[in-house]
Amino acid sequence: MERFLRRFSRRMQQSGVILLAKKRRFYESVKSRNMIKKKAIKRQEIREKREYLRKIGMLDDIMELPPAERRKKLKNRLKL
Repeated sequence: MERFLRRFSRRMQQSGVILLAKKRRFYESVKSRNMIKKKAIKRQEIREKREYLRKIGMLDDIMELPPAERRKKLKNRLKL
């Protein structure tokens, strides 16, 4: 039984079936240029808002919180 399993797994690797399955598992559809640009602009806005809040001292208390709570508070402060 072990030999059969070893032979089978080796043949699967050599045939490329496993590689194709991995590629399909993480496939992301192609996004339009417009969508990519909109997301980039949104990221830039968030970055600028966060930097502004950091400069005026409104982020210091948030950064000491656990990550889950930090995300919620940041979202509220950035009003997203």
